[in-house]
Amino acid sequence: MLQQPRLREGGLDTRREGVTTGRPVGIWLGPGFLPYLRKVARRVAYTYHVSDADVPDLHQELCLALWKAGPDRIVNATWIFHTANHLAIEITRRARRSDRLSAAVGTTLENIPSSGRCEAALLVHAHVRALPPRLRRFCELRFEEGYTQRELMQTTNLTRGTVREIEKKCLRRLAGRAR
Repeated sequence: MLQQPRLREGGLDTRREGVTTGRPVGIWLGPGFLPYLRKVARRVAYTYHVSDADVPDLHQELCLALWKAGPDRIVNATWIFHTANHLAIEITRRARRSDRLSAAVGTTLENIPSSGRCEAALLVHAHVRALPPRLRRFCELRFEEGYTQRELMQTTNLTRGTVREIEKKCLRRLAGRAR
């Protein structure tokens, strides 16, 4: 005797491989779950020591990741936390990359009063503009636009070791010019 399939929320059949326990993305992005997503962003930011100023960015990137997944994709809370963790790590890495550029030039924007931050940022950009075109473009992509080494490898068809060497060369040149 054939059993009728048990349907879950959204009319999903639970007899397929694995039991579906999530909700469609459209429901997660609805008004009922947006406060939950904000809480997830705050909790993950706290775990990874992401600054309070970056929590709205984390929340926005989490919502964007959900939106990119498609409205019919079934997503559970584990997927949301997993994605939020990856996004928090990426935000932390971006901050570290920009700190490395500032350290190479010899200016740290956190220690400068707000009135002097514009001058410090202009100093960093002036040093970058003084580099040869190839290194200048590399610095722009790596530190200003936030490309990862892997993304640079793919866009420039270079090996990872070459990308690392160019990055070191940029930082050495910038440190040499600043001192």
